[in-house]
Amino acid sequence: MRRYACPACAAGILAWFSLWPSAWGFAHAEVGSVIEDVEMPAIDGGRQRLLSDAEANVFIFFRPDQENSRITMRKISALEKETSGKSVRWVGIVSDRFPRGEVLAMAKEAGIAMPVLVDVGDALYGRLGVALQPVVGIADRNRTLIAY
Repeated sequence: MRRYACPACAAGILAWFSLWPSAWGFAHAEVGSVIEDVEMPAIDGGRQRLLSDAEANVFIFFRPDQENSRITMRKISALEKETSGKSVRWVGIVSDRFPRGEVLAMAKEAGIAMPVLVDVGDALYGRLGVALQPVVGIADRNRTLIAY
């Protein structure tokens, strides 16, 4: 199995996301800060960790009722497929305020394969200070926020 350096993965992903100003927006987390790995409920059942030991952990906060989120998630599905087999973990994050069926329908429409985690009580939203949606964060395998 070939390993891909985190800077290379992250640089490509970051370049893609930098095209959208809406991809900026963590008020309480700065690049270089450590992101706490938490276990969260998955929209399709069970629980999953936010982060993994992948060289790039990409997490996307989105809203199923927002057109910008719908457009972004459709575009992300192509990038998700393009990075398949590389050391990149993709995770969608949605507030528990949204009905499960609405989230699942949007994920299916967008064509994403990544797990979608439910942020109960908007705890992660608050901890990171998510100010805009959609917003993307990238953490390395050491859980350091390297871009958003």
